[in-house]
Amino acid sequence: MPSCRELAVEIGVNHKTVERAYGELMKEGFIESIPKKGYFVSGSKSKNPMIREILSNLKAQGISKEEIEDALAELYGEEL
Repeated sequence: MPSCRELAVEIGVNHKTVERAYGELMKEGFIESIPKKGYFVSGSKSKNPMIREILSNLKAQGISKEEIEDALAELYGEEL
């Protein structure tokens, strides 16, 4: 994604407006910021891409949602 300043110039708004918008998108998990590299679209709304990758791998191996929920409940000692 373009930097805040680049996008602000491109669409003709103040860069602070773009910073606020990017902040909201990050808060919602749609984009992520990597320091000194820029902004990137997230692969999912998950704030932790590692979790998304692990869950995708489990699903690909045929593990059901219920099995994952049971394992999490056992691990954390609570009902989901």
